[in-house]
Amino acid sequence: MTQHLTVTDLAERWKRPAKWVRDQAAASAIPAVKLGGTWRFPLDEIEAHERRQHNAYRDPMSIAPRAAARRQGRSRR
Repeated sequence: MTQHLTVTDLAERWKRPAKWVRDQAAASAIPAVKLGGTWRFPLDEIEAHERRQHNAYRDPMSIAPRAAARRQGRSRR
């Protein structure tokens, strides 16, 4: 079974306000599921997201998948 982080867990992990984490989840900018009206973040997907973000910053010529989709005129939502 996949371990999930809470909004507070992720906010502390990323040193961001809880509201920012909820806003990012609502905008589908980070991997999240809503369980019982509460946001949860699958740890394996969060770790993969962190690796992708880290690699994007290491290679300035790479762009995030959502940005690439916007540039091509389509949305992934």
